[in-house]
Amino acid sequence: GGDGVPLAEPVVMNLFVDFLPVFAIIVQIPFLTMRLVAEEKRTGSLEVLLTAPVNEWPVVASKFVATWIFFLVSWLPSAFFLVALRLETGVPFDYRPLLSYYLCLAAQGLAFVGMGLFFSTLTRNQIVAAVLTFVGMVVFTIAFWVGRE
Repeated sequence: GGDGVPLAEPVVMNLFVDFLPVFAIIVQIPFLTMRLVAEEKRTGSLEVLLTAPVNEWPVVASKFVATWIFFLVSWLPSAFFLVALRLETGVPFDYRPLLSYYLCLAAQGLAFVGMGLFFSTLTRNQIVAAVLTFVGMVVFTIAFWVGRE
């Protein structure tokens, strides 16, 4: 407001702190990353892939980037919903907090997809990789909520 006290931002604050978006990310990332490397180890196709005339870095980087892009694309409908809301109501709202929210969502997706890829390389079982990723994400989420207190 005009007295120097910042106003609470009602849209992004609820998107980030509410349980549903956090739960959606915590469930989505392990499902996306559990088969990246673990399934190839289990079936034996990893040896074929690694003996191809390509280094390990492009293989791992392409799996990482493709999963991250798929994660971002899966969140596009929520952005289109906000555009439709603006067009339907005709009431303008400040879009800059939403842009920063989606930028933070992309960064959070980078970190969690990296964690999922890492745990997928540690095991041959995709379920174990998913559970390890899920537990890691829950630990980071709890640390965030405890740090906010």
